Parts: sequence; structure tokens; C-alpha cells
Amino acid sequence: MPTRAQILAVSQGLPGTIWAIVIVWIGASMASGTQGIEAIAIAMLLTGAPVALMILNVAFRRFFTKELLMGEQPEFDSPAGIDIRVLRNTVEQAVLTLCVIPAAALFVSPDLAIILGANFVVARIVYWIGYRISHLARIMGFAMGFYALLFAGALAGFNFFI
Repeated sequence: MPTRAQILAVSQGLPGTIWAIVIVWIGASMASGTQGIEAIAIAMLLTGAPVALMILNVAFRRFFTKELLMGEQPEFDSPAGIDIRVLRNTVEQAVLTLCVIPAAALFVSPDLAIILGANFVVARIVYWIGYRISHLARIMGFAMGFYALLFAGALAGFNFFI
């Protein structure tokens, strides 16, 4: 019998995975005429926006959270603790995104790079809101972002080698 956590993981992971497949398909089939370097620049700016907002959020929170003001770690389930973990994961995902964007632009479609950058913004917001609801509720945001990168990277690799 599946546990509540397993059911929640599948119920959020599956829609996130479907979202990722659709996003990559849309980006790969678009033809807006955007040049590769322009698309890479736009996608990188989009990717940097959630990172900057998370850094700003944690920096602002330092003034109002005793533990952070004193240089200590906040409690695990506190809003400050959640925001720090979301920032850490956002930076990790941004590194991966910035690795996939140029390959997607060069080997699939410049529009896919822009779509991946925009998807990063949406996925990180969904991840953050989900994390604030429950540790398990963050799964959809993670799936939306990570699986889109995985599929786009695989498609870029396939196109490069074929």
C-alpha cells in the first residue's frame, strides 16, 4: 500500500513531468527568428531573476530573524529555514540551467533557450510556494524545472551527435 508521501510525490511529479515535456516540445517547434546569441542572453537574464530575488529575500529576512542576524542557522521548518533551502536549490538549478541553455539554443532552437529561461522563473516560483505549503509540495516545481532541462539537454545532445 503506497504511503501518503508516495501518492503526493506521484500526483505532483507526473503533472510537472508532463509540463516539462510540453514546454520542451513548444520551444523546439517554435520559429520566431530570434538569433542564438540573443536567445542565450535573454534566457540567462531570465534564469538570473529568481536567483536575485531569492538572494534579496534571504538578505531582507536577515534583518527580521534573530538567528540570521546573529549568524546562526534558523530552525528547519521556519520560513527563514525554508527560504535558505529554496535559495540553495535555486542556485543549484540555475547552474544546470545555464549549462543547458547554450546547447539548446545552438543544437535545437534559440526559442527553446528562451522558453527554458522563462520556465525556470515559473518553476522556481511554484517550487517556493510549494515548499512553503509542505516539504512534499515542492515536487511539482522541481519536476517542472529539472525535467525540462533533462529533456532539452537530451534533445540537444541527440541533435549534436546525429
